[in-house]
Amino acid sequence: MPIVSPPPGPFHAASCAKAMNHALICSCGLVPFPEKTAKEQVDHPDHYGGKDNPYEAIKIIEALKLDFHVGNAFKYMARAGKKDKPGASAREAGIEDLQKAVWYLQRAIEYQQSNR
Repeated sequence: MPIVSPPPGPFHAASCAKAMNHALICSCGLVPFPEKTAKEQVDHPDHYGGKDNPYEAIKIIEALKLDFHVGNAFKYMARAGKKDKPGASAREAGIEDLQKAVWYLQRAIEYQQSNR
């Protein structure tokens, strides 16, 4: 695994995080978590609850027969703050997920109002 030397000073944390995201070893000694396989990122990813979780977002969406808009809003609310977003804190990523949920709910309202 290649070793990355971070720049000195306040940029080390960002450089180290970048190394982690690319499965590199930072010269500070931190070793990245094992990368998820492509299948694990697509098929029941952890940020949606995981395969063994009876409350996984897709299972609830299907059980309640939610439409596209409401199902997506639920999905974003369920994963808020749980999915890593490069360059963003968990709080920032969570806020963005909640904003996406609001967007889908607003879109659902507009769709319902225009299709009476």
